[in-house]
Amino acid sequence: MVGEETYKNTYLNPKVLRPLGYPYDDLEFARYESDAAHKTYSGTWFRLDYLFLVDGAPGLVIEAKASASDFERGFGEGKQHAINYTQDKKEFQGRVTPYLIVAAGERVEMFEAYAAGLTIDFKRLERLLSWEELCEKVRPLYSDKPPPEEASSATAAPVFANIFEDVFESLKSSGRPKFDDEAAVTILNELLLANIYGRKKRFRVVVKRNRIPRRVTDEIQRVLGRYDLSAIEGAAAVYAYRQFVTAYFKGVGSTKAGAKELIRTGRYLTPVEIIEFMVRLSAVKADDHVIDPACGSGGFLGRVISAIPARSRERFVKRNLVGCEIDPFCAEAAKTFVELLLPGEHPELNVYHHNGLNAEKWRSYPDISSAVRPGYFDLVISNPPANAAYSGGADAGFVAEKLGLPPRFGDGEAFLIRAMDLCAPDGRLILVVPDGVLANTGEDQSLRNTAQEAFLPQAIVSLPRVFPHVTSKMSVLYLAHVGRRRKKKPVFMARVELGVDPDSGEERVLASELDAVYDAFRNFSP
Repeated sequence: MVGEETYKNTYLNPKVLRPLGYPYDDLEFARYESDAAHKTYSGTWFRLDYLFLVDGAPGLVIEAKASASDFERGFGEGKQHAINYTQDKKEFQGRVTPYLIVAAGERVEMFEAYAAGLTIDFKRLERLLSWEELCEKVRPLYSDKPPPEEASSATAAPVFANIFEDVFESLKSSGRPKFDDEAAVTILNELLLANIYGRKKRFRVVVKRNRIPRRVTDEIQRVLGRYDLSAIEGAAAVYAYRQFVTAYFKGVGSTKAGAKELIRTGRYLTPVEIIEFMVRLSAVKADDHVIDPACGSGGFLGRVISAIPARSRERFVKRNLVGCEIDPFCAEAAKTFVELLLPGEHPELNVYHHNGLNAEKWRSYPDISSAVRPGYFDLVISNPPANAAYSGGADAGFVAEKLGLPPRFGDGEAFLIRAMDLCAPDGRLILVVPDGVLANTGEDQSLRNTAQEAFLPQAIVSLPRVFPHVTSKMSVLYLAHVGRRRKKKPVFMARVELGVDPDSGEERVLASELDAVYDAFRNFSP
């Protein structure tokens, strides 16, 4: 069997790269193996086969496999390299490498990156670009102000993230008043949307209400004036905004509920690969009523919207989609996230700053019971808090009474009960939960009995440890409401592992492993 090094030296380099003019043996333009790598979820270093630099900036990743049968594996690995590789230079951090070549045996194809909502995907080009053509396409992407035709490009998205970052830094530079990180991001959201929609009066109101100094206001207007931000609504803007907000999720943050009470709340962004997997698993439709009762910065909301046909999205968002979030910083981020995803202004977004475990008026929370009704939602999808002790502060007694829980309870059981309560007959719920939530014994046995009597478990997928600061092993739990169905059937179960594959000796890719699990689930016929 031909090894990869032999394959590169006897086929890829002389028969593919050399005729196209690629300087694979010139270290000024090429990095490979030990010279280029990125850290994976499992903590190991994932080494690239080739990285080509254009004027010192990442321009092309090449992933090589000796056998044509390994093309899909190579494509998965190559995407991870292109999305995750960063340089030491600050101006290139967070950049997506815009082009990818996958070479497996005699099958050699080239791909271009594009923003797909939360994440980046790659579309196949009709032919391989020469080195000269590649340079011509890559250079404009690294300018401070890409041309308008690049506004939707995945590689232009970091330019927009830089705009968000510069506005944030301008707000932080204010001496009187001083803005902390959360206040600065919340104000940025308001200014950003006012600028996109050309609402000058709204912009001035935000400035006046927050007493933003004239010097800071002038700097913000200068930054926002670099680009017609209304041109970036859509996938590239959403990807850029998520990348920006990610930097301000600290693992544990603080939030206010009521005038004086301080709550400690966990902020854990769900990896986009898991969001993608869960939404695919849900098979969401345009007429489904969908809720995320702990929506964080809006990751699940955004991916659900992206799964709906474009012609139906406006109506779906206004009438069928609901998000709740106890943390006001996250709730505002989620609203901005959804606003950027859809062209045009959307004042009727159903994203609420509220404890997702109830819908009643309580303390500073409004009454949202008309929008969040028990037994109403065809899909409940979320990665809710799963702490062993409830993290909602003084809401505990109120929540316990509403959900029929003992005075001391955990987030995990509360959100599972709430999800089942919200689920419509014949509906379904897909949650990230601690491993063994249906199998363990103990105080929660009545909850487990209810979960398996009123619902049919469809799938349980054990996840690798990809959530920062979370010590528990987590799983994706998919339950379908019994409704009129009574026939039990076997449950699909799988375990996703990362690290080095003992058979191939290669690093496992989370997206590829979840793709394989999804394909197995679709083919599961008990």
